[in-house]
Amino acid sequence: VEQIKNDIGQALDKGCLDAWPLEDQTEIAVVFRHDSMIPETSDFYIQYQMEQVAADKAKDSSVGFRGLAEHVQYKRKLAGALQVWEWSPHQMDFLKATMPGDITKKLAYVPLSTSQDATDGCDAVLDETWCQEDAPSDVLFFGSMTESRKRLCNMVDEELDRLKQAGHTFSHQCVSGAFGEELKCKVCKAKIIYSD
Repeated sequence: VEQIKNDIGQALDKGCLDAWPLEDQTEIAVVFRHDSMIPETSDFYIQYQMEQVAADKAKDSSVGFRGLAEHVQYKRKLAGALQVWEWSPHQMDFLKATMPGDITKKLAYVPLSTSQDATDGCDAVLDETWCQEDAPSDVLFFGSMTESRKRLCNMVDEELDRLKQAGHTFSHQCVSGAFGEELKCKVCKAKIIYSD
């Protein structure tokens, strides 16, 4: 989250909203979750769309977001946003194909940071004993495990098995339910991190 805040701050500093037609100062909130509240002090909001809208309906009720079709309120939230930022090209294509024009015209591809800054703080977490004891993964996926993501992880496992038979061994891990320092440890140790 800190990295995203930093990226948004850099974008604003570089003038991403300089063409804004209002002369009076205004507050624009950037909200991230389908169920996040828009601050009452904000005149406008940008929805950073991070839900797995293109995934099959989640069977696990603890996931929170189970599928776009049953989230009428989230569709209204997307429609009311000043802009809708999407981090995933796959999700972007899905939204363009399934959402009405009043939403698709506001869509913008805004990828999560992939700069070296994303690994800031790795030294501190990698020095922790509990992190040193956690087995590293060469290839890492993290997030809620929908059916499509399980299939993706299985496909990667199969490909890595083929590489192992050819004499190239890589470890692979699909992680769900890890957050904070635990997730940071895994991310800092991984050589490749992928997403759907």
